[in-house]
Amino acid sequence: MPLSMTGFSSQTVILPVKKGEKTSLSVEIKSLNSRFFEATCKLPSSLNFLEIPIVNNLKQKLVRGRVFLSVKVAGNGELFERVVPVTKIVNYRNL
Repeated sequence: MPLSMTGFSSQTVILPVKKGEKTSLSVEIKSLNSRFFEATCKLPSSLNFLEIPIVNNLKQKLVRGRVFLSVKVAGNGELFERVVPVTKIVNYRNL
């Protein structure tokens, strides 16, 4: 049983994108005590398609509280060269 619903965590990962190019992906998450569940995500435009799966995953793990998630992409390479829509159902539960 958690003693507090207030917390903060951050992680930065270096991702190889192309030959010789790398991109850093920084994720920050903080939670505050609240009577109801509420999630806010700040994602780069290339990752906007992940917002709903992320919120759904958080909702399954947390019953209540305010959660703020921020993702930043920086580096020489781009995370995606182009945006390709997903036309089939994908299971994002394991993210």
